[in-house]
Amino acid sequence: MTLRHQLLLGGLCVLIAGLSACRPDAAPGRETSTLVGRIQMIGNEPFTSLSLETISGEVFVLNCDEALAQYLQKNQGKTFQIACTTGEMTPRGRSVNVVKAEQLPNGGR
Repeated sequence: MTLRHQLLLGGLCVLIAGLSACRPDAAPGRETSTLVGRIQMIGNEPFTSLSLETISGEVFVLNCDEALAQYLQKNQGKTFQIACTTGEMTPRGRSVNVVKAEQLPNGGR
């Protein structure tokens, strides 16, 4: 095998390893973080927003698809673990883009 073939094969291996580390559920170029807290609605009708309040009192506005939003609204007051990417700063606080939400048993204790 020539040096050129070895370099090409090595580069291909590095490319495949890099691509296998990519996560299809996360936005490109953004790291996914995890938040744990209680689901709640903030604001007054008709301008409410779905949010998550952490145990430290931080409130994050949740951006998610309609089906997940309806599920979370039905589970207000319950504790969830949210995998998310950072969103924008809004008048109501920091927003996050929800990738995955999982209800924690026994309030996350």
